[in-house]
Amino acid sequence: MWDLAHLVGIVRDTLAMAERESGAQHAVRGLDGLDELAFHPVIAAGLRSAGYGVVREQGFPGEPHKRPADRERERCDLVLLEDPLATLADPVMRLREEDSAVGTLFERHELQRGPDDRVVPTTDAFWLEIKSVGQFVIIDGYAQPNRSYSSSLVGAIAQDVRKIARDEHIDHGGVLLILFTADEATARHDLDQALHRCLDRNVPLGHPEVESFPIADRIGNASCLVALIPARRE
Repeated sequence: MWDLAHLVGIVRDTLAMAERESGAQHAVRGLDGLDELAFHPVIAAGLRSAGYGVVREQGFPGEPHKRPADRERERCDLVLLEDPLATLADPVMRLREEDSAVGTLFERHELQRGPDDRVVPTTDAFWLEIKSVGQFVIIDGYAQPNRSYSSSLVGAIAQDVRKIARDEHIDHGGVLLILFTADEATARHDLDQALHRCLDRNVPLGHPEVESFPIADRIGNASCLVALIPARRE
């Protein structure tokens, strides 16, 4: 249903274009100097341009019968829909609507309301968490090696893959890792090692789709690798 290689290609092209634009503008900082949250609107725009529907900061379905408050719900960075005009079903909100209709003239309507062709079930959408890790980073205004590089790389994958895999209302999802390193060979080696460490910890991940492109070396990183690591249902 979801072509992960196609999604990774879109993200790669989107980020590569952003890198070219920053070079043309002679920006002091490149992609590897951006805060992780800054990637969200850029990637969302690229996916929308490619014809996907994109929902940002969507609450995970979790256990909808508990009716958690909005502030209690974990949020997913991006949720993708194959139909750009569709909307995403929210089982928590649906239960809240039914609760609020109890005892009113709208009660029967809410309980008998059928499915809407333009409302996509959570199990048909693709839930995407975005993580960025750099071999070299800027701390207090200075470029330097990332002392927590290895642990950050493993943690970025493991935590969110597990979060997606344990949600019984999600069938498709994964971690989009944006990895900045000195060169492509280093990125591919380090990603492979991180994935093996995750598997040793029984993280339920699938085979990743990977693309890469060069970036201007401003702080020590000269390569950007984009990997989409799917979660397997636990």
